[in-house]
Amino acid sequence: EGEGEGEGEGEGEGEGEPGAPCSTADFCGVAGSTCALRANNGFFCSCPAGYLASGNNSLCLDINECTVQPTRCGTAPGTTCDNFAGGFECSCAEGFENGRGASGSDPTRNACQDTDECADPDFCHAICQNTPGSAACVSTVADPESPYWNYACRDNPERLANPTHFEMDCRCANQVGRPDRPRDGIIDPEYEQFNRCQSVSSMAIAGKTIGTGTSVREWRRLYNAFVGSTNYNGGFLDDATREIYIGAQWSDSRATNGNPELKNFGVLMAVNVDWDSPEVGNRRVISGKYLSIDGDVDVGSGPTLRAVKNVKRGPDGAFYTYSQESGTPPQIMRIDPVTGARTLIWKEREITFTNTPGAMPADQCDNGALTSAASQRRSLQVEFAAIPWTMSPAGDHYFGIVQAGSASANGGPRGVIKITADGTTCSWVTRFATTGAANKYRELPVEEQGPDYGLPLGTGPRGAGLSNMASNPVNLFWGSAAETGLDRDFIFVVDGTASSGNGLLYYRIDALTGDRRPVLRGAVGDSHSVWDPSRQLLWTSGGFDTTSVIPMDITSAAPGTLGGLKCTSTTSTFLQCMRGPGDSDRQNRQGTFFDPYDNNLILSHGVFGFVRVEVATGNTYTFSI
Repeated sequence: EGEGEGEGEGEGEGEGEPGAPCSTADFCGVAGSTCALRANNGFFCSCPAGYLASGNNSLCLDINECTVQPTRCGTAPGTTCDNFAGGFECSCAEGFENGRGASGSDPTRNACQDTDECADPDFCHAICQNTPGSAACVSTVADPESPYWNYACRDNPERLANPTHFEMDCRCANQVGRPDRPRDGIIDPEYEQFNRCQSVSSMAIAGKTIGTGTSVREWRRLYNAFVGSTNYNGGFLDDATREIYIGAQWSDSRATNGNPELKNFGVLMAVNVDWDSPEVGNRRVISGKYLSIDGDVDVGSGPTLRAVKNVKRGPDGAFYTYSQESGTPPQIMRIDPVTGARTLIWKEREITFTNTPGAMPADQCDNGALTSAASQRRSLQVEFAAIPWTMSPAGDHYFGIVQAGSASANGGPRGVIKITADGTTCSWVTRFATTGAANKYRELPVEEQGPDYGLPLGTGPRGAGLSNMASNPVNLFWGSAAETGLDRDFIFVVDGTASSGNGLLYYRIDALTGDRRPVLRGAVGDSHSVWDPSRQLLWTSGGFDTTSVIPMDITSAAPGTLGGLKCTSTTSTFLQCMRGPGDSDRQNRQGTFFDPYDNNLILSHGVFGFVRVEVATGNTYTFSI
């Protein structure tokens, strides 16, 4: 603050009554003034600093220094000038402080400067934004009541403009790790929870766990000498129970494991996703065999459960698991949701060749063999590379089929088959074939067709090149009319498996007629699909990239992919990029789940745990491992 006195003294001459002039000490109107008589009986006033004589009125009047130009307190922002009788006072508004001082008639004396509240480490533990005269505490976490609101991702305008509605923000610049510690150096107990921002694999290697209950990571970490590999796979989320039901597997490396012919054991598990509950992230086994400190534990009864790749719930309320592994026929198991009891519903048949040792897997559908000769007979095979199975609301099972053999003379048909819910009947949904003399489903000219010639089922593309379903029908998704808004039920199928999805085709197959229509070509997932009713999109994952989930428009007049949650820039035209553990760990052919609680996604990340994904911001964190 500063004070000043006016510099303009003045004299005034007046004609007061005879004998009246200068009759009192304050005749001129203010203390400190002087009054002097003139020879003509007049008088004049001499005024103290800060006053100016009024002329003919012969009074000393206060000078308002705050209205003169330039103002006596200067023009710096935040500076205020307060006038009082005979002087003035300079002061700084709240949020400003005195800058450099001055003396004499320098109009900038006592200039005010903005106070940088953010220089005080106690002012704000989140993101401090200084403005002239004030400051604000902001965060990249939207909820100020979150215990992690103070732990924001700093120095990122894009993330500050798009705050996360999760309780913590794992999108920091280092992608995998913790945000800055609080500026006062105090570490509250919640801070250690930022382990959830680390990569799932890093946490697992460090031996950290989130949630209770057995896990594939536990089997690998505690019994490494016995376990060759572990995996979470696919399944579904039940919003009523707030659990994910998911298949898992582990390979037994022991010389004697109770079943020498089977090395890959399967488990049906449940993972709690009730975000408002302290139980979130907890895991339990519903059915299957796993390792524990008490030895092998087999929950439920019935046939041995093999590597579970996917799980659906049937119309009867039971779980149905699809198992597949190299060298053994695929199978479908019915599992009681309460007891875990297992019943084999369907298993790919084996056909033994008379002149060939061993067996070849086959399904119950006609494989198109012209004769019984072993040299010509070829079986159908359920595709092994990815996930070729889905289930309708009625409980029927649908499989992608490839020929067991080359696409030459002995090649068989390709397409989609239907196995009834009880596993007893097989029929073709859509079918087409390559050329080959031993294949009665090959596309012969009409004049060459015999009376028993099996025409391909369903209309639509078939033949050579990318106009047909020529590779491996996988990632089957049952799109019911009630769910998608389409005019009928369709089966959506990816044609092929690849490390790059640029050439994959996505087909829409009429579930009744088998008619085929290409929907799009591009980067689509070859393993799992989940419908997003809030955005009317189909999310696909698997195969083409280790961490991508790609949204697809399958219902509009011009369907297409819309970009993914995996990208290299910090923003994208439609959806944000994943940051945090979702951007750093192997997801590949594991499950993708849609959560109607907040219209976000959940990923099962391979051999370790589970990651929650905020679609609008790309924020991810690990919630179970």
